[in-house]
Amino acid sequence: MTHLHSLRWRLMVALLLVFALGSGVSAIFSYGEAYGTLKELSKRTLEGQARELVAGLRFRPDGGSGRLPITTRRSNSSRNMPLPRKV
Repeated sequence: MTHLHSLRWRLMVALLLVFALGSGVSAIFSYGEAYGTLKELSKRTLEGQARELVAGLRFRPDGGSGRLPITTRRSNSSRNMPLPRKV
């Protein structure tokens, strides 16, 4: 039996291949998660929220502003809710 065909050698090569594939997939997944997090953070900046608010405002013919969209009203009112009291 030659050294290249031994069970120990084949198992070592198989384990190294699985390790290399796992490391590569882990690196790609980590990069994707980090990029997605940065993208979400940039969308939720104060400037982005201001743009979203201005885009959602409705103006009346007399120049006044109308009501905010329902989703904006809900998110703003839920922020101002009082905290529950401890008994």
